[in-house]
Amino acid sequence: MLRELESVVFGHIFFCFIDYSWDFEDEELQYGWLRTGIYDYLDRLDSQYKQGKFTKSDVKDALVNAFKQDDYTWWWLNSYKHSDVQAWEDQKQPNEGMQVVAACAWLEHFDIIGINDEPNWELEELYILKYYHPEFLKLFVKKFVWDVMFPNEVLPNYTEPKSGDVRSLDYPFDIDFCDLVAS
Repeated sequence: MLRELESVVFGHIFFCFIDYSWDFEDEELQYGWLRTGIYDYLDRLDSQYKQGKFTKSDVKDALVNAFKQDDYTWWWLNSYKHSDVQAWEDQKQPNEGMQVVAACAWLEHFDIIGINDEPNWELEELYILKYYHPEFLKLFVKKFVWDVMFPNEVLPNYTEPKSGDVRSLDYPFDIDFCDLVAS
């Protein structure tokens, strides 16, 4: 499990992105657009925002430790008030958690959707509400936080998935993938 400071660091990082709404009809939203959230965060760290509550080194330690943890920790990171119940049954609503940006980044990263494609709301909703998995959040954190804050550094204990096929992910509950295959 994450230490208290690491949990606070993640809360501050996620806050950079939660206010961003993902609107596929907005031409200015492109894959790199979300990086502006972490750039703002870096500016705050550099200016000792929050009275130096934590440093870039604290952020790095939190990220490295998080990627040593099991999937339960990643479910927990997006659970409502970090509940101790089965976190996958207690995920935040999409407008309160990281599912939307993490799932959309997953879909784009694996070319399941493209920013210039016509919106496929049914598919996006499936990935946000039904197929959400902490692997989405891990990939998101790697691409939009680690790669921006620590460019050219290897993130220990993480290998990017080779495929966006959610059927290969380990879910702690049963999912009927018929609607995915039919799409």
